[in-house]
Amino acid sequence: MAPEDIGAGLFTGFFFIFWLVMMALDIAVYVFYVWSLVDIAKTPPELFEWPGEHTKTQWLAGIAIAFIIPFGMFVTPFMWWSQVRSRRRRGQVATRPFWASTVTPPAWPQVPPPPA
Repeated sequence: MAPEDIGAGLFTGFFFIFWLVMMALDIAVYVFYVWSLVDIAKTPPELFEWPGEHTKTQWLAGIAIAFIIPFGMFVTPFMWWSQVRSRRRRGQVATRPFWASTVTPPAWPQVPPPPA
């Protein structure tokens, strides 16, 4: 067997192992992403902030949009599991994601002063 054949065989073997590891990581990211999406969808609305704010919808929209943003599939599920899931285990409500704006309560109607 020629030395060139041994080198080519080793390169092919290492490349195939590297390819398998990368494919396994890619599949793991997709599984983690879908698991996060299902976990958000199954969470009861009472475990999110007050009813006037659509925190659950904001999380669902953010994680769905993250699918098309580069590296979004890595960031948003990690944020869900680190920021919200741990709070939920402690019995606290889920917080609003950073991409969502705050909801300002409606202003009270201005009542004219009583006539003098």
